[in-house]
Amino acid sequence: MKNPTQLIATVRSALEAGWAEAVTAEASAWPQDFSVGSPTQAELEADYDGYHRQAALWRQWASDNNLDLVTVLRRVHGSIQSIPTHVSIPSLHSASALLGGDWPALIGRAQTRAGQLRDRFPDVQPTKSLIRGVVELDDTNFELLCAVARWFAQNTENDVAVRQLPIDGVTERWLTNHSTLVTALTGLDTLPLASEQPVHIPFSYLDPDHLTEGGRRYDSVSLGDTMTPEYAPDVIVICGESSSATHFAQIPLAVSVDGTALITGGADASTRLALLDWVATASQIIFWGDMDAAHFHALARLRQAGLTVHSILMDRRSYDRYSRFGHTAQAESVPAPLGEEELSLLSASERQLLLLLTDPEHSGPRRVDQECIPLAAAHRAVLALVDR
Repeated sequence: MKNPTQLIATVRSALEAGWAEAVTAEASAWPQDFSVGSPTQAELEADYDGYHRQAALWRQWASDNNLDLVTVLRRVHGSIQSIPTHVSIPSLHSASALLGGDWPALIGRAQTRAGQLRDRFPDVQPTKSLIRGVVELDDTNFELLCAVARWFAQNTENDVAVRQLPIDGVTERWLTNHSTLVTALTGLDTLPLASEQPVHIPFSYLDPDHLTEGGRRYDSVSLGDTMTPEYAPDVIVICGESSSATHFAQIPLAVSVDGTALITGGADASTRLALLDWVATASQIIFWGDMDAAHFHALARLRQAGLTVHSILMDRRSYDRYSRFGHTAQAESVPAPLGEEELSLLSASERQLLLLLTDPEHSGPRRVDQECIPLAAAHRAVLALVDR
């Protein structure tokens, strides 16, 4: 037979795994019977006195803890004896009281919070992950959670920044940390939030006449806003690295764009850039990124946004020349290949290099930073495209 300490450990394991689910369940999982062990007939008859003492111990322990002891009648040496088989624990509350420590307060708080959520959000069935989340909140943050969830439930079509929420105590960090709980209470997949800050794209004017006449060298555009550059660029060079765009050499009627936000900003940033009139009307758009999967993704997204974009120094010939300066990733860092749609947007030479970089069997560098390539080489490559 087990002893009470072993049974308590079993109860603790059951609560650790299932307390939140038990709190949220419409049909209670309690009472539950926990086995104290069952000796074989041979074991029982070989040491009946020992089992008798253990049975008496279990009866006293169950009585002390206000629990029922489940027994069976068994014949031992010709007489019928009542042998304990299980301890019956009637409720989650009883189980937490048996364990003591922080358990009674945890279960009590969880049951209270579950009841509050059912009252305030009757259309939402609390899940175990939701209960585990709210039980960790103090009263102030729980009330704030409910206020924020109510607001979003009533304003599902209003894209607002966190700073615009008319609720005391909400910060961007708070909402980031609690967004999973908010969406669980509202039933929304994502919260209808506007971007906190517009994406700023720095660029440099490269036209020699403009610069000779004292025109400004540096400028920027906020995606989603209107902006007219100093002159309508005929050539736009998008660089995947800031300093390359900042220090690019002069080209008539050209600008060099810092494209780092396009690498990290996904399809939305590329789409917004493509909507700018002076970008859409440029005669040539040239993309120069690192030779890695992320920059090929960015190149494909620009084309997906409707722009005609040529790349430079992102082919196998360039890789072979500069790969000795590249980064060799471990096997677990093999980048994911592009999808078929994105692959179809790449030229044959671009696709050839990307497939090499994303090949799990490739043992060479998987990224060659454009900083390893002299700006003069990029300048010559742009001029070769412009002069075609």
